[in-house]
Amino acid sequence: MLDARDLVHDAGFFDPLKRELIAVLRDAALGPEPRVLDAGCGTGHYTALALEALIGTNEQTPRVLAMDLSPAAVVRTVRRRPDSVDGLVADTWQPLPVRDGSVDAILDVFAPRNASEFRRILRPGGLLLVVVPRPDHLRELRADGRVLTIPEGKAATLVEELAPSFALRTVRSVDARFVLDQDAAADDAFAAAIIAMGPSAHHRATEPAAGLRALPEAITLAVDLLVFETVGNAAGSGAGV
Repeated sequence: MLDARDLVHDAGFFDPLKRELIAVLRDAALGPEPRVLDAGCGTGHYTALALEALIGTNEQTPRVLAMDLSPAAVVRTVRRRPDSVDGLVADTWQPLPVRDGSVDAILDVFAPRNASEFRRILRPGGLLLVVVPRPDHLRELRADGRVLTIPEGKAATLVEELAPSFALRTVRSVDARFVLDQDAAADDAFAAAIIAMGPSAHHRATEPAAGLRALPEAITLAVDLLVFETVGNAAGSGAGV
């Protein structure tokens, strides 16, 4: 799964989303020494992106904590930028070993969310950036049942899920079409990697890349980037190191 994510990211499929994330982070007032948590860091592409966005816009070098349930994912992420990235192997659904109010922003890209813990570790006015897919996301690969159906209204559900600890600040919709190069072997590998990198890999029968039928000329990227700000007082749990 990690190798598949690397292939898709390196091909540039998520570049439009990355540009939006960079813009949001650069516009955010995160303080002189920003501290960011990448919750569900995966291969570390968004961790590196956070550093890219914040370096040069602050007085001191930002620090990013890359968290994932997979030790392999955390190791891969930290190796990208060992000078500015720390790793944490942890389950999002459990109490997080992070001090109360010690984080300026959390990235949550296609990852689980623990609203109470996220609120606890974020400082007052801290930001939570969440990316969720829309129903049109990867629609060309859904026709033959290789990709799971995405329910309507994920963004609206998310707003309800995070209230009252978080208030929605902005929503940015990212829509793009990734054009395949019509090289049969490369296109098969790319389409197979998109399927293997996400939850569809766990719910669909695995078949060779050559078995993918009639690949389209382009594949749709359709996601929402929601930016939330903390509200109210976080309940401290005493967790943290």
